[in-house]
Amino acid sequence: MKPKAKILVWGLIFFVLACGRSPVLNHDTAQQSDQGSASTPQTVAGSDIENKSPQPDTKEEYRMEFKALKQKLKWVWVNKPSGTTPGSFRIYFKNKNFLQDVILSADLFMPSMGHGSSPIKITSDAPGTALAENVFFTMNGAWDLIFVVQDKTKKELDRVTVRLQYPIAPQN
Repeated sequence: MKPKAKILVWGLIFFVLACGRSPVLNHDTAQQSDQGSASTPQTVAGSDIENKSPQPDTKEEYRMEFKALKQKLKWVWVNKPSGTTPGSFRIYFKNKNFLQDVILSADLFMPSMGHGSSPIKITSDAPGTALAENVFFTMNGAWDLIFVVQDKTKKELDRVTVRLQYPIAPQN
């Protein structure tokens, strides 16, 4: 391979990897999909990527399930993000002891642009609930909110992706 071609190839690899932690490039979880993991995005109101003029997401409450773990949960906005102000949401688990044996994380990823956002901080503040803070959308458009459950050794057990449309409609 010619030196210029090598530089171009390595430059492209660096560009793709420089966008941060991309769930698209996460190959560690390939074996999880065979176990019934929920890796297909659950589409929510106002999140149709093909829609020429997508409407802001107006849902107040979202329900989902980690299918491999048979764990249902819902989450609701505490403070919806707007402009330069990050948002937060509360997560409610059907199994009140769920967070005792696992690690829950959440990331934002914008598929159309191939980048993420700042890390979301999740803290368990009472049995069966957790607070997700620092939810920050860097630009308007469709975003994937990716929830990942890991065991204490950081092995991924399950994931659920929810498609959101930003801006989020203001709270009433």
